[in-house]
This record gives sequence, structure tokens and C-alpha cells, in this order.
Amino acid sequence: VNVDDLNLEDFIKSSAEETLGLAETKEPETKENCIVIVNEEAISSFMLAIRSQLSCAMEYLQYPYLNYGDKIGNINFTLDPFLPAMSESSAWTPEGMPAQKCLMIKHGKVVNQIIDNRFGQYLGKKPNGVTGNMVLETGSIRYKDFFMQIKEPVLEIIQFSSLLVDEQKLTWSSEIKFAKQYNPDGSVTLIKGGVVSGDIRENFKTCVLSLESAVVNFPGNQFKESKGYVGPMRMMIRDGVSVAGR
Repeated sequence: VNVDDLNLEDFIKSSAEETLGLAETKEPETKENCIVIVNEEAISSFMLAIRSQLSCAMEYLQYPYLNYGDKIGNINFTLDPFLPAMSESSAWTPEGMPAQKCLMIKHGKVVNQIIDNRFGQYLGKKPNGVTGNMVLETGSIRYKDFFMQIKEPVLEIIQFSSLLVDEQKLTWSSEIKFAKQYNPDGSVTLIKGGVVSGDIRENFKTCVLSLESAVVNFPGNQFKESKGYVGPMRMMIRDGVSVAGR
């Protein structure tokens, strides 16, 4: 969407690291509960699923949805249509209503819904024009401090083969294309293969969000919807993740 989104330096660095490490990777061990670290691309996909359940359309269609008072970890989540040069920025909703910025989840508690004109009328709810980019409040711990006092292996997913997120079940899964396993003795094992899966509700209960922020700014195409995200650069997930490997 803009030149800053390219971030070529990090892209080249991570691509080179992945390519050089392919010859010495191992398949992960099978674990029922594994600590993993994911980047902003994965976090934005999780938040996209959460945002979909905040829409009153899901309530009308009798799909799973997030209602007022429901809990999602301890996060603060806002939709903002007024951020400059972002893919989800607009003065208007798709129906032509004036766009509104809105705090959706406060300290983990759902406080608002996305109520469009059509489904709002069906449900007898007043349309609010809420739309925009996903803004997730960052945490208080720097990424480098995630690795202090490691007592068990921590798996950082550098690249998923194809991250699939179920917006109705709020679950996700993917084969691991490339990852690093940080061991308690200070060594690092390069990982490839195996399948990792998680439950988003469980993931956010005890997760650690990085102090550093990142931007995902994808305009969308015929295969994927647009995605505008500003929030933590990394997320350490301590519950609700399993790995199937060797």
C-alpha cells in the first residue's frame, strides 16, 4: 500500500536465513502443549477471525459470534478507519455510512459489535458504522526478553506453509515451513515439517505480546480479503497449541 510496507531488509534477511538452514533442519517432536512464538502475520490472521465474530451478521446467520461481555484474554482491540495509507482506511463503510472508530474489546471483554445497516435492521439494532484497521495494543515485554529463563523448548515459527484459520471455531493449523527451537541449554535447533495447531481463545488467555509493534498492510485480492493491522510484532503463546511431528 505504501513504500514502508515493503520492509525489504527484513524480508531479504529472513529469506536468506531460511534458505541457508534448509539442509540442517529437523522435524519437531510431538507435544500436546507447546510454547510457540508467532509474528505479526499470524497475529493479524487471528485478529481477523476475532473481528469476523464481532459482526452482528454472524449473530443473525446463527454462526458462532462474540457477544457483549464475552472474554478474549486481556487484550485491548480497536477498529480504526482513519489511519493514513492503510488498506482498511476509509471515510465510509461498504454501505456508504460514515465510518466510525471504535474500541471493540477492552481488557479482554467485548464491549461493542460491528452493526451494519442491513443486519442491524434485521436484528433491531441501530447501525453504528464501525469499520477499519485492526489495532491491537502492544504488551510490555520486549521480544528479546521472551527468551529469558527458558525452562523448556520454545518454538518460534518463522514461516508457516499455509496458515489456515477457522473463523467459526476460532482455531488454526498449518505445516511448519521453517522454525527455530530455542532450547534451555542455549542451543538452537532449526525445524521444518510437522503440523502445529491452536485454539485462539486458549492462546490469548496467557499469551505474552511484545512491546515492539509491526504493521500488516495487505490490500486484498481474489483469494484473500484485505487486512490492515497495527499491533505487537511477536506473540508468545503458552497454552492451547499442539505439535504433531516425529
